[in-house]
Amino acid sequence: MDQEFQLLQDFPLFRKIPERRLESAALLWEVRKLPANKTLWWQGEPANEFIFVTSGTLRVHIADKNLAEVRHGEMLGEAAAFTRDQRTASVSSLEECTLLCLSISHLETLRSSHPVVYDLILDASLDKMARRVHDMGRKIATLAQGGQQ
Repeated sequence: MDQEFQLLQDFPLFRKIPERRLESAALLWEVRKLPANKTLWWQGEPANEFIFVTSGTLRVHIADKNLAEVRHGEMLGEAAAFTRDQRTASVSSLEECTLLCLSISHLETLRSSHPVVYDLILDASLDKMARRVHDMGRKIATLAQGGQQ
C-alpha cells in the first residue's frame, strides 16, 4: 500500500469508502513534507491545490496577524480550490508538517473517476464554509449592537 492511501484511510471522512475505491483515488494525491517555519502558500497567489494536514501545525496569517491554526485532520485551501480564486491569506508551518495535497486538475479527475470521494470532500467543504458564514454573521450582529468581537 502506498503512503497516500494509508493517510487517506486515517481520515474519518473517508472511512466509509470501500478500500479498493479509496486506494484507486489515492493515486491522485501527493504527500508533501513541509519543514518548520516555511511558507506553503502566499496571500494573493492563485490556488492550485488544497490539503489535508496529516501531522504538524500550520498557521494562517495575513502579514504578521495570525488568523488561525490548522492541525492534524483538518482540510485547508478548499474554498480557493473549488472557486479557482486567489489565496485570501498566507499559510506557514509552525513545525514540520506532513500534508496530503490534491491539485485542482486532480480534483477534476476525482470528480469524474471517483464521484463518491469527490462528493464527500465537497460536502465537508460546504459544511466548513457554512460554519464560517454563520460565525461571520454572529460577529456582524455583535458589532452592529455595539459589542466587541
